Amino acid sequence: MASHTWYIVDADDGLVRCEPTKEAALGWCKGRAPGRILPGRRKLGPGLYEFLIGEGREGCSRFWICRADRLAVKGFDPGQRPLYPHADDPYRKESR
Repeated sequence: MASHTWYIVDADDGLVRCEPTKEAALGWCKGRAPGRILPGRRKLGPGLYEFLIGEGREGCSRFWICRADRLAVKGFDPGQRPLYPHADDPYRKESR
């Protein structure tokens, strides 16, 4: 996991997925949630972004993407196993 520098995190699920770039992380999010990136994308600090993806504000999916060095600062456990760890099957969820 050390080679991955960007993480998709969720307030309820913690560490969701690791990707080598912010763009790859955002691409995974777009594949997970139907729709488009909605206006209102926010940079929440150095290396931490919030994205809303959907067809409208109601029912949209919210994703946080952050650099590895920002995980603990924002209260996430950098040692937590991702829910979606598989490179060959990126949308297969694992239990913890």
